[in-house]
Amino acid sequence: MYKKIIEKSICEIRFKPDSTFLDKRGQIANRIAEKSIFTDWNITANQIEFTSSSNKNIKANFSYRNLALESAEPNKRSFLIGNIKSFLEKSWDLLPNSNIIRIGVRSTYIIESDNFKEIFELLKEKFFVNNSTDFSGYDLYDLAISFNFVKGENYFHVSIGPMNDAEIKNNFNDEAGLPKAGLFMDIDSFKKTVSPHITQKEIMSQIKDLFNNNETEKNTIIKKIWPKE
Repeated sequence: MYKKIIEKSICEIRFKPDSTFLDKRGQIANRIAEKSIFTDWNITANQIEFTSSSNKNIKANFSYRNLALESAEPNKRSFLIGNIKSFLEKSWDLLPNSNIIRIGVRSTYIIESDNFKEIFELLKEKFFVNNSTDFSGYDLYDLAISFNFVKGENYFHVSIGPMNDAEIKNNFNDEAGLPKAGLFMDIDSFKKTVSPHITQKEIMSQIKDLFNNNETEKNTIIKKIWPKE
């Protein structure tokens, strides 16, 4: 059986490469940092990196081809969405908003279990035909499974696999109270068709829908692995 779930999330907006970005880096940095959770910034050749002195579990970057925000627990998803909205409002007239080519969100979870072997055996049982893992006499000791889905204009890349203590610590913030073992799940969902006339409100609506889709996919996979939970 599974126990608690720990999540970290990334939201990314991609656009056609914008050469004028290089001339606006200072203006963008000052604009975003003004009355913002992003108190600190670092300008490099091709992007601006933003961090927060009050919350080390959120960060952002703005480059000539994308902008992205990432947040981890103990921050909640609503906290990330609120900061995405603020980031867009401040930068809207400085980004090439008529040339957006992809809007995506990525949700990464660790779903606590009693031990690594439990997850390993469950995945073999659920996703291998007749539980067959015989590969020319070699013993299977770990696995990772990937799926690619499309539904209308929504695309999903899903990866799952068991994780041990060391792997979990490499992928998640230790402040969240990490388990010793669990099911790793990475869900990347995105839209590749974006109107050149899209508004901030429409982007935020799509971002919320994509996060909701990720939550639905996560719950679907959990029910397949632990049907009696």
